[in-house]
Amino acid sequence: HGLMQLDFLVELGMDPEHSFLDVGCGVGRAARRFVKYLEPGNYTGIDISEKALKYAVELSESEGWADRKPTFLINSDLDLDEKFDFLWAHSVFTHLPDWQIEKMIGNASMIVRRKFAFTYKFAEKPQRSGLKQMQYPPEYFGEIAHNVGLSMEDHPKRWPAGQRTIVLTKA
Repeated sequence: HGLMQLDFLVELGMDPEHSFLDVGCGVGRAARRFVKYLEPGNYTGIDISEKALKYAVELSESEGWADRKPTFLINSDLDLDEKFDFLWAHSVFTHLPDWQIEKMIGNASMIVRRKFAFTYKFAEKPQRSGLKQMQYPPEYFGEIAHNVGLSMEDHPKRWPAGQRTIVLTKA
């Protein structure tokens, strides 16, 4: 799955010299692909789970890519000081309420240099389908993006689990 994500980001224009923020990196399954593609030190992964991040560090050591200097941080809303060329959030917004998405996109607008791409579950109007399964229409993201100075593309890319893709760009 990480390979599909990497291929998509490369199609969007991500090069090895770009700095990259992996939002909701979890245990590092996709990180192993990103870190090997990017120049050393250009990968940062964030997650809300300290346990998942600890496993990601262990994975990087056991698989031999820790020497490429990935950074793993606990963070829940993108309130970071560093700026990144590309931000990626795969299936993160599917689990978040609208207020947290609005905060994250607002913060992303301050740290993204090029593009912020993310996947989400589509619905005609914002709705919850289960305890932590949220669905949104693309217009919802477009309004938030516009309010923080980003332009939005409802990208045609679809993922195996049915997620759709949004790409936000510095306007």
